[in-house]
Amino acid sequence: MINYQEARKEFKELISKHKGIKVAYESGSVSVPGLSDLDFILILDKKWGVDDTQSYYDSLSRISLNLQTAIGPGNILLIPSYLESEMLVIDDFNLKLLSSSASNVEPKKYYDKYTEICRVLDWLPERINIQ
Repeated sequence: MINYQEARKEFKELISKHKGIKVAYESGSVSVPGLSDLDFILILDKKWGVDDTQSYYDSLSRISLNLQTAIGPGNILLIPSYLESEMLVIDDFNLKLLSSSASNVEPKKYYDKYTEICRVLDWLPERINIQ
């Protein structure tokens, strides 16, 4: 079974080694322990570059099996700092601050029917199991 607390702790340690990560959020919730995964949003500093990206992905390649299982495939969003206020257009994330070096940006909320349709079209394929 996934140890979510240990996975969060390990992820916080991992991102603390990357100074270009300005803010880290956990988004969503663990509604079904053992099945739910952890989702993270990382806000990147303006100076984040190719070398930072390579170093970050190298770090991810060395994470524990527990953290790999907790995150699952592709549940870490990297968002440049200039788009931080717009991140809720992707989804109405339930954000929990994990770490911060400097953020005073309040994400804008988006509630129109077209945005909601796009959100459903984004997450629907991962919830449909076609065999």
